[in-house]
Amino acid sequence: MVDTPMPLTAHLAELRSRLIWCMLALAGGFIVCYALSDKIVAALQSPPVLVGQSIKVPLQIIAPAEAFVTYIKVGLIAGLFVVLPLILYQLWKFVKPGLIEHEKK
Repeated sequence: MVDTPMPLTAHLAELRSRLIWCMLALAGGFIVCYALSDKIVAALQSPPVLVGQSIKVPLQIIAPAEAFVTYIKVGLIAGLFVVLPLILYQLWKFVKPGLIEHEKK
């Protein structure tokens, strides 16, 4: 069975829907991780040690808005890390129809 090729507009519509899902997932992951960013930063400041006492690394704030921006960056990167499986799944769902049967394996 030979599939008929999709027109360019159908490809763009499919890409748009996949990108919207990825952006919504990233926004949700960011919101959750930003709410927990103080705990994430605290965990990054005091890493576990194998021998001896644990140490707490203080943050160096040089610019006035740097603390706020740091918490936003931590929330964004942690949110991306959390939703990365969904983003990779959406990428696979976009690429899969264009592959031949033996390429899918």
